[in-house]
Amino acid sequence: MYFPFLELHGWGKRFAVWPQTIYSEVPLQEETMAQYELVREIQNLCRNNQMRDVFFEEVETADPEDYVRAVLKGKHVELTVDPQPGGAVTVYAACDGLTQKFIFTPI
Repeated sequence: MYFPFLELHGWGKRFAVWPQTIYSEVPLQEETMAQYELVREIQNLCRNNQMRDVFFEEVETADPEDYVRAVLKGKHVELTVDPQPGGAVTVYAACDGLTQKFIFTPI
């Protein structure tokens, strides 16, 4: 009878070489973080230049205001929060004489 040892013949059984996951070591947590599309506009203060720097990214945060404070950490920041219908949040940040606008739109 021919039975090669280099081929795996399990017929639906788990082999010793397959990794096994033990889920009891990883506690399950509820997801409290919301996903947002973030548009960050930084106003240009240069004379005769009306363009803005605009950045787009996807972020996951529980509170948009805390996210902005973490991004601008270490600076004196004045925040104004403007909730919009549909769950969108606009945060205006005045930091070092520069005005930034953070628009959080739920995904």
